[in-house]
Amino acid sequence: MFKLGLPKLFKKKPKSAAKEKGKKAVPLPSKKQGMAKPESVSVPAAPPSISLKEKEFLPVRVSKFDSLIEKGGIERGNTLLVAGGCGTGKSTFAMQSIYHGVEKGEKGVYLSFEEPVEKLRRHMKVNYGWDLYKYEKQGNLALLMLDPFKIARSVEASVMEKNGELMVDVEQLDIPFVPDRVVVDSLSALSIAFMGNVENYRYYIRHLFEKLDEFNSVNFVISETEMDPGVYSRSGIEEFLSDGVIVLYNLREGKKRERALEVLKLRCSDHVKKLVPYSITKYGITIKTTKGIMLEALSQNLVKSSGSKHHGSRSELPKPPLEGFP
Repeated sequence: MFKLGLPKLFKKKPKSAAKEKGKKAVPLPSKKQGMAKPESVSVPAAPPSISLKEKEFLPVRVSKFDSLIEKGGIERGNTLLVAGGCGTGKSTFAMQSIYHGVEKGEKGVYLSFEEPVEKLRRHMKVNYGWDLYKYEKQGNLALLMLDPFKIARSVEASVMEKNGELMVDVEQLDIPFVPDRVVVDSLSALSIAFMGNVENYRYYIRHLFEKLDEFNSVNFVISETEMDPGVYSRSGIEEFLSDGVIVLYNLREGKKRERALEVLKLRCSDHVKKLVPYSITKYGITIKTTKGIMLEALSQNLVKSSGSKHHGSRSELPKPPLEGFP
């Protein structure tokens, strides 16, 4: 049984002044920490184990997208930011990857911060013929609706309250499997819920990305941007946290718009670094590539090396002071 922690607030029971006097506050333990150790006991941390075994690469399974990647897929444990303006097909891209994955026997989780799951099921069935409910019944797919405002209030309350009146509890949401793919839709809705408190949002996002790392799945987090973005997320830090950035454009050409996508960053593999046209059809995202596009890009020096330093790394950002959030 896989558990995803969701924050909730509860009132701390009042204690007498005599009991409270001289008592030190003990922070809530995280899942990794377990129960708090007595201060007099020093337990050295075990050295981290380093596995030299190569991780599995999962195909993205979105039209011809995998032909844009030298290794033909995304390494497990990687989180990709899918950024783009309104109507570029970000949710379609992510759901297409999950849907074709579960068709091949994988398991997927779709976390929605804005669209109700009933509406999501209906739209995907009507627009693309994808029967999500079929795989939900089989236990290979989970669609979950989360309240971003409840999360934001919980985070802000735990940061602001210093006198012990409020604490943060973790409400466990059971998922009956460990997922191969996870989608978070979208960070933009979550950002709005924090109402401009960028610092708290940054802490929460850092913790969210670290949680996604633990699943050993391929993860897609969606971010709404301008039509021709220079920044690919609301706060500008999500692309630093991500292991890869996929940008979907809806570019204006004269009196019409043309869609194109770009693999802006990918740490796990080399990739084509040019705009590739795509369209949204009754089958979902359809990518228009030529045969041997990777070989062509290599010959024209249009392949971008993985792990670009330009986008930074997670170690450059501050650690969150919060524990117990997904």
